[in-house]
Amino acid sequence: MFRGYRCGFLLALLCVSCRSLAEDKGSTNVRWVVSVFNDAEVDAVSLARGEGKAAKILRRAHVDLTFLECKHGESARCLQPDDGHFSLRVVRRSQNLRSEAFGVAFLDEVGHGTQADVFFDEVQRLSANTKVDVSELLGHVIAHELGHLILGSHAHSASGIMSPRWEAAELNQLVKGNLLFNPEQGEVMQKRMRTMAAFEAASLR
Repeated sequence: MFRGYRCGFLLALLCVSCRSLAEDKGSTNVRWVVSVFNDAEVDAVSLARGEGKAAKILRRAHVDLTFLECKHGESARCLQPDDGHFSLRVVRRSQNLRSEAFGVAFLDEVGHGTQADVFFDEVQRLSANTKVDVSELLGHVIAHELGHLILGSHAHSASGIMSPRWEAAELNQLVKGNLLFNPEQGEVMQKRMRTMAAFEAASLR
């Protein structure tokens, strides 16, 4: 969970981890495809900037993101989050979580998952109260949730983007572009993705 400071912001982000990932042969980075369903009808510019920020954050951890802009009822490329392909829904609010929740990543009993949701109303509320750019906040929340899809349900850390509490210090780091995954998290993400990709490849033989 993220819990805001002084103003009572709570970014309650329930957790999850990933299934598999294909590796880009031309890079030492692992590659992750993310289908994005813009159910909240966020304007295209803000969403693209948020995705770009999330991609930049993950790239610093040597994970490359490719976003697919999708609509419900589209082809299988958007509707099957598996084998290095995951699903992100940007919705207005949670249907069953408390109002302060900013997102949720769905994990199974062993900590694997392929889908995360982000609640845009709460991102906008935090932006309005802190004067932090909404796209910057959206990108960091997306990166946090995708981090859970890779790192699992026990991914929270004492500092950085996976901190359970984003207080004044974290928001300051966010504005400066320094709210990131730590090196250990980056190593775990790369190792886990490559392991899952190898498992998937072996299962297809």
